[in-house]
Amino acid sequence: MEQPKKHIKVAVSERLPEVKKDVVLIYDDDKLATGFHSGTYWWIYDAECQQPEFFLEEVPDRESELIEMLEKLRSDIKTLESEANTTAKSLNQRGMEASHYSSKAMAWAYKVSSEKIDSLIQSVKQPK
Repeated sequence: MEQPKKHIKVAVSERLPEVKKDVVLIYDDDKLATGFHSGTYWWIYDAECQQPEFFLEEVPDRESELIEMLEKLRSDIKTLESEANTTAKSLNQRGMEASHYSSKAMAWAYKVSSEKIDSLIQSVKQPK
């Protein structure tokens, strides 16, 4: 099965598209045209477009892979948090005191990591 594709907007000042490959061009901020770059100059099918500012480049859509990775990471962090809590309880039951500060620091790190992962997942699911 072919992987889904997306398009990204690339400034022609940064780089040019593949030579002689038709691409969608953006000029005058929001107007569209099609054409290709010969390696030396632009061949543009719309006479109104003199100099494109951007072109659209097809790229693989890896959204589902990214979300899957982030969700696995979130699950692994929750497992680590649970294991750390179990270890701290076990130490306390044996009369050994788990460092109060390290327990708090770990809880804070898990919370912050989990929040950042949730935020990343939401930003991938709902792009700007």
